[in-house]
Amino acid sequence: AYDIASHLPRYHEIFHILVKHGFWELLNLVKLKTVIRISDSATEKAQGASAIVPVPVRLRMALEELGPTFVKFGQILTSRRDFLPDEYYNELRKLQSQVKPFDTKIAHDAIERSLGRKVSEIYSEFDEVPVASASIAQVHYAVLRSNGKKVAIKVRRPNIIKTIEGDIVILHHIAQFAEKHIPELAIYNPVGVIDEVAKHLQEEVNFTFEAASMKQFAEQFSDNHFIKVPTVYDEACSDEILTMEYLKGLPVDEPAKLQEKGIDTDKLAENMTKMVFQMIFEFGFFHGDPHPGNMAVLDNGVLA
Repeated sequence: AYDIASHLPRYHEIFHILVKHGFWELLNLVKLKTVIRISDSATEKAQGASAIVPVPVRLRMALEELGPTFVKFGQILTSRRDFLPDEYYNELRKLQSQVKPFDTKIAHDAIERSLGRKVSEIYSEFDEVPVASASIAQVHYAVLRSNGKKVAIKVRRPNIIKTIEGDIVILHHIAQFAEKHIPELAIYNPVGVIDEVAKHLQEEVNFTFEAASMKQFAEQFSDNHFIKVPTVYDEACSDEILTMEYLKGLPVDEPAKLQEKGIDTDKLAENMTKMVFQMIFEFGFFHGDPHPGNMAVLDNGVLA
C-alpha cells in the first residue's frame, strides 16, 4: 500500500508551489486540497498575485522551483512542438540551460570525492562559474592536465537521486488517482507516462550510461562527416562526473543565426533527418533526449 503520510511534506511543498504560481485549480482536480491543508485565503491571494503574469511564464517558474524531476517534464514537452503552443515552447525551452546553478564548491567536492583526486590534479584550468545549469547537472569548462585539451565537465546535482525517487513516487500516486477518478486524464495513460519518465531519469542521472552511449553513438556515425560526437575522457569520468571534449556551436533552433553564419539550414535539416532515420531503422540505437539544448551546430555546419 502507498504510504502517503511519509510523503506529505513534499506533497505540501509541491502543491504550495503550484498555488503560489497560480495553478490552484489543480488542487480541486486531484482532490487533495484538504489533505494538503491549503486554505481558501491562500489560493485567493495567489490568484490575485499571478493574474498579471502570463501562464507560460508561471509554468516555467513553477517547474524550476519544483526541482529537477519537474524540469525534466518541461524539457520533454519542448520536444513535442506538434502540440505545444509557441508561447509555451518559447518559455519552457529556457529550462534547458537556465536552471539555477548550485555552489561551485559543491562541484569541487563532488569531483574530488568521485574521482579520488584534487581538481587541480585533474584539470590545469577550471572555470569556477558554470557555463550552463540544467535539471540533472551543471557544466564547467576546464582544461585536462593530462593532454591540454579543453573540456566540458558535467557535474551531477547533489542529492538529486533521492529527490527524483521521492518525486516519482508522488507523481506515480497522483497518476494512479487520475487514471481511476478523472476520465478526461485517464485516456492519456498517466501511469505509463510516469513509468517511462522514471526509467529515463534513472539512467540519465548515472553518467556511466551516458558515457557508454556517447561512445556507441560516435562509433555508429564514425563515417558520417556531418555528425560530431564529443570525445569522452574516461580518466575523468564516474557515475556523477562526465568529462568530454569541448565543442562550440550555435543553437540548432535559431535558423536566423545559423543563416547569418552562412550555414545552409536546408542541408542541415536534410542531414538531421537522415540521422534520425539511420538511428531508428539502421542502428536501432538512438538519442533519447533530442531537445535543442542537447544539440549545437558547429561553424562548418556539422551537427554536434
